Amino acid sequence: MKPFSKGVLYAYPQRLESAEVMTELKKLPLEPTSASNPHTCGFVNVEHDFHPKGDYLKKLFGQVYVSTFAFEKRAPSTLQVDILEKKKIKAYQETLKEGESVTQKKRREIRREAKRELVSQVDPQQSYVCIAWDFGRNQVIIDTTNKKELTTICDKLATSDINLTLEKLSIEISGFLTDIIDRPNETLTDEFDVGDNVTMADHSKVKATVNYQNQEITNDEIEQNRTREKTPVAVGLLHKDAVSFVLTIEHTIKSLKVKNTDKDYILKLLENVSEIEMNEPEKQDYFQKMAALLMMLRNIFEDVLKMKNSSSSLMEYLESDDS
Repeated sequence: MKPFSKGVLYAYPQRLESAEVMTELKKLPLEPTSASNPHTCGFVNVEHDFHPKGDYLKKLFGQVYVSTFAFEKRAPSTLQVDILEKKKIKAYQETLKEGESVTQKKRREIRREAKRELVSQVDPQQSYVCIAWDFGRNQVIIDTTNKKELTTICDKLATSDINLTLEKLSIEISGFLTDIIDRPNETLTDEFDVGDNVTMADHSKVKATVNYQNQEITNDEIEQNRTREKTPVAVGLLHKDAVSFVLTIEHTIKSLKVKNTDKDYILKLLENVSEIEMNEPEKQDYFQKMAALLMMLRNIFEDVLKMKNSSSSLMEYLESDDS
């Protein structure tokens, strides 16, 4: 997994210090899974070793720190459950009298029993989400666009009185994405250029989504779909001619990729993260790459937040005499 190739920008209204957050994160450790508790989550050390020892918060650069939220689950495969269920049903059938059959209710009961039995036998599976804490800007970047994971993380932090709110972009996002397609030169600032992908959807229909990859986002086919009431929900952009990304209608940035490593923009980022030093070369390399990607993501968010919306409806409202 590449850390900080995507992210959602949150803010915390109260002023927090790194030592304060470190103390609170240690109160929310990952609990091991068990047969009775097959899904757990919590914080682990930043090196993803999935145990409570080590740093729960590590400085990357400036006032930016990183923490790791982990998910652990015990989930037998459907095939494993099917095989054990059939064995148990066969054994149960042997106890039945002639003419009796296995009821649907009993089948469901046997399947639940098979699943519980397997849960205690399978090895736990783990996944993690990196979280960046910018104590200078009172901002948090969570490296996932999964809504369920985002809700779980925010709810967990709230139990320690760390309340995050989704950062309000200074643009009306749906109108802004439409303007990027219709009037890119008027809409984007000098820091941005249009990319080569767009996703559009018709919200009046189920699964009425179309994706265009690796092509001009102003071609005839896209224009035809625009006339069919399809509106953009994700648009690819290029930041400072060096980094490509996708801006979505959910206020998230994802698919972060370096397009031009020769740009001064990238070289300066690498200079800033070269100060990270660790005893093990592999860990040092990992955290340097993480910091570089995080700096790109943070810089993109900063420039997007500065951008003004040029959607006609909002401009008309701002220019009207009505108070």
